[in-house]
Amino acid sequence: MEKGQHGEQIPNARNLFLSRRDEGKEKIEGLEIQNARERRKRKVRKKKVALRAKMKKKRKAIVSVIENKILMDGDGAMEQAGVSPTNYLETNQRIADKIYSTLLST
Repeated sequence: MEKGQHGEQIPNARNLFLSRRDEGKEKIEGLEIQNARERRKRKVRKKKVALRAKMKKKRKAIVSVIENKILMDGDGAMEQAGVSPTNYLETNQRIADKIYSTLLST
């Protein structure tokens, strides 16, 4: 700092440059933190989507197994279970969901 003619402090060019550079660094650090947060959020979102797709696949597999069993047994098995052939798919989905939830809980 240099003194002006009335005794006030005048920042010399070097100090002015350094203070501005530090301000710039703070801005850059703030952006890096923000970018890191966004990266983490994207990563979590990606994992959730993958998990959802995986669960959907498993659920479909369970439904198809149940469907095959019912188809192999024929209409007798469905009637015995109290399911009409028209809505057996819907019932299978419910059964599969129950089975799947019990599988997840164990």
